[in-house]
Amino acid sequence: MRENQQKMTHTRDSYSPELVKTLNCMGYSSPVFNDYTQAFLDYVAKGASPILDIGSAFGFLSLEALQRGAEVIANDIERQHLQILYGNAPEEMRSRLHVKEGRFPDELTFSENTFEAIIASQIFHFLPTMDIIKGLKLCFEWLKPGGKLFVTCTSPHDSLLHSFLPVFEQRKRDGEPWPGTVDDLSLYCNNEEILAHNPASMTFFDEDTLKDVVVKTGFQVDKVGFFSRKSLPPFQLTGKRNDVGLIGTKPS
Repeated sequence: MRENQQKMTHTRDSYSPELVKTLNCMGYSSPVFNDYTQAFLDYVAKGASPILDIGSAFGFLSLEALQRGAEVIANDIERQHLQILYGNAPEEMRSRLHVKEGRFPDELTFSENTFEAIIASQIFHFLPTMDIIKGLKLCFEWLKPGGKLFVTCTSPHDSLLHSFLPVFEQRKRDGEPWPGTVDDLSLYCNNEEILAHNPASMTFFDEDTLKDVVVKTGFQVDKVGFFSRKSLPPFQLTGKRNDVGLIGTKPS
């Protein structure tokens, strides 16, 4: 990944000055951390290594993990993201940075019990439901016993999804296994910026649905809860439950 190295220049977006558009229209990346991403970095600072950053985008979390001494495997489906990440990594730390291009979960292969920590920040809501299950099972396999999984994803309580929330809640009452599945985002969201920079099909989670699918793959849940990213624009923070995060542990 030494070729085509690029230094990241953070272009302030009109949607939010703390968000950076991904290059493949798969949401946004941000250098502003939340309670769950900060918990991941705190865990890394205690000596957790190696770590896997799934869907690293421009690598804000990967770079911070490098600064804390970890060996980092950064994964993304967009090659340019990884090139930018590698170019931004301090030269003296690049021996501990390994970039892995490929779509999670089908195009990633690691040995059992490889990682001390895995983070998937704002990734699972982009995946088809079967890939979510497969991906969580692989994360469980790849983690060492006692290793930790950190997940954040968008919830149906996001203010831009206010028309979808009652649909989600009714599906949940009806016992549907994936109440947060949306095949056409434009049916529930009229924000042109969001529609242009996200796929049409997404899967949203609340605390219960995220915890349920993680527990079913074998993890113990240490923490799960709603939060709102500080990087979001003010008009989107009205409910304070825009996102949901989880920390899980692979039993020893």
